[in-house]
Amino acid sequence: MNYLTLLTLFPKKINVTFVDATSNQILSKRKILKDDLPEVFDKPTVLTLDGEPWQVITANPVSGDDFHYSKKLTLTIQRKIDFDNTNQRSLVPTSSGTLPVVVPGIYSETIHVNQWMQLQFLSIELMPVIETDLGAITQILEIGNNLVGYPSSYIRDNIPLLSVHIPMNEFCDVVSVSSRGTLGIDSQGVIHSSFVIHSHSHVYYGIVDNDIITALCLRDFEYVDDEFSLLVEKFQLVLVDWCNGAVVGG
Repeated sequence: MNYLTLLTLFPKKINVTFVDATSNQILSKRKILKDDLPEVFDKPTVLTLDGEPWQVITANPVSGDDFHYSKKLTLTIQRKIDFDNTNQRSLVPTSSGTLPVVVPGIYSETIHVNQWMQLQFLSIELMPVIETDLGAITQILEIGNNLVGYPSSYIRDNIPLLSVHIPMNEFCDVVSVSSRGTLGIDSQGVIHSSFVIHSHSHVYYGIVDNDIITALCLRDFEYVDDEFSLLVEKFQLVLVDWCNGAVVGG
């Protein structure tokens, strides 16, 4: 039995101690899979314990390079509802200057408004504008410990409202569509003219007008695969990870 087989049978776990930020008392000690923890605690992070969301206030150590080796991690946490009531900092370093139009209606799934257009496909021709925005965002990211939020949030007003022009039928020819629906904003309503498409690899969402996609985003992004590569090549796109100040493709 080789090392990789052993890792599959016995995945690495981290001994995590959770400390209540309010009382400074230990709440719980648990063994958590390494893959279920961030690689580094450097941005606002919410963990769920027994069905209740908690905001991470401090992490010791901060980097996975350290707690993967020691297999020990201490997280000081605060109930999310209490944190939200007192926090004065932004939970995202940037947000789109174009907010979605939300109307009453039925949707198949939701997104938090803070996630709107944070993983955005844009035309490669917009790279000069993208680089300008990323420069401002990088300054915010480099300020320091951002676990409890960012001192400011950059509003992206330079990206055109109609950021892509992709026929829906051509898009569906590229991705392997497994399901399609509409997208809503948590506790608000359905996003007007929205779509959400699940492929075998990714979850896409955006705005469609007369069967033309005018805004295209990903819900999450983990890796580049053949589908992603074909998509960006065919439509001459880049994926901008605004909250991490990064560009993929191009």
